[in-house]
Amino acid sequence: MSVYRLYIDESGHHRYQRNEAITERYLGLTGIIINKDVYDNEVIKRVEQLRSHFYTDHDLRPPLHLTDIMASKNGFAKLQEADIRKQFDEQLLSLLKDVDYQIITVVIDKNGHQDKYVTPEHPYHYSLTCMLERYCKFLKYANAKGDVMAEARGKKEDRKIEEVYSDFYANGTNFANATDVQARLTSKEIKMKTKYHLIHGLEFADLIALNSKIDILHSNERIETLDNNFTKTVIEAIQPKYYTGATGPKGNGKKFL
Repeated sequence: MSVYRLYIDESGHHRYQRNEAITERYLGLTGIIINKDVYDNEVIKRVEQLRSHFYTDHDLRPPLHLTDIMASKNGFAKLQEADIRKQFDEQLLSLLKDVDYQIITVVIDKNGHQDKYVTPEHPYHYSLTCMLERYCKFLKYANAKGDVMAEARGKKEDRKIEEVYSDFYANGTNFANATDVQARLTSKEIKMKTKYHLIHGLEFADLIALNSKIDILHSNERIETLDNNFTKTVIEAIQPKYYTGATGPKGNGKKFL
């Protein structure tokens, strides 16, 4: 039986505050579903290839973080060199296009969520549950098992995420039967690591999270047009990677709340 791991990264923040700015209003969670063999044999090697442009001392390898990469700062200044940028972009696109993985991205409109509910659920926790439902659905139809790893966010936040996951594992939801959940997830606990642990799957998810969030906002007409830049190129590259379920990516690999 195949074994998978879901690596989760976020784009945006969970705080409720009235703000129409794209960066403030919407929280996106992106999960990358990767088969263990693919991860061991391809993903680790390709992510290290991307990282290799930015260090000479193996003990001082920098974590790949899209915000810093886009700004060419915090150890990524070499991306200001045209030839390095070209190599990096080509290798990133090859990773996105050629490796076998699937994406589940959940984007929540925090303003709309507040308007809809008197006591709205925590946006990260709500989005995480929606993602876990879809991951278990993927595992069921792939006749596979798997576990989950998310980026650590702080002791208090991590403890709540662990509680949300444990509750999902124990009780399921209206859309994911607890028996099915426990038959597919190999662990009662979610794994939590920081980017500084250099977890290749979390770094991979980080490289996609913002782009996938923008993609879903655009497809739901929250962003009118996409600039003709590298972000658009990445968005085009990941389209075949969204989890489709039986009905296509909308509502499965692409979920807007």
